[in-house]
Amino acid sequence: MKKVVAQLFQDYLARQPVHPAQPEKEMNDFERFNKRRAVAVVGANELDKYLNAPTEDVADPLQWWRLHRHTYPVLSQMAFDLLAVPAMSSECERAFSKAGHVLNESRPRTKEDYAEANQCLRAWILAGLVSIIAPP
Repeated sequence: MKKVVAQLFQDYLARQPVHPAQPEKEMNDFERFNKRRAVAVVGANELDKYLNAPTEDVADPLQWWRLHRHTYPVLSQMAFDLLAVPAMSSECERAFSKAGHVLNESRPRTKEDYAEANQCLRAWILAGLVSIIAPP
């Protein structure tokens, strides 16, 4: 598992933009490569630092990563992305079964993109992202 996490960390690290500490002259490809390599070395220390830190009891992992995002910038981004994935698939299963009500024998001409849009709009309404206003 450590190898998988280390590889994922390297993938995230490669996506990090190179931000100079102060305005610099335009860098050529060689200078840009060296700068990225230096960022990778610093980032590798970030993973080692986290793995060697003492464990903590945490009630809200997202809050912990928000508080430590400056100490672990790459790892916190990984955590935000990975913790956004639902732990259970029951909600996905419910959504899939609800799609069966849109695509059924009584509606044989319904296209897949309509069913997808229907499910997306339904999820947005339930999440409160979209409100339906009845016409006057």
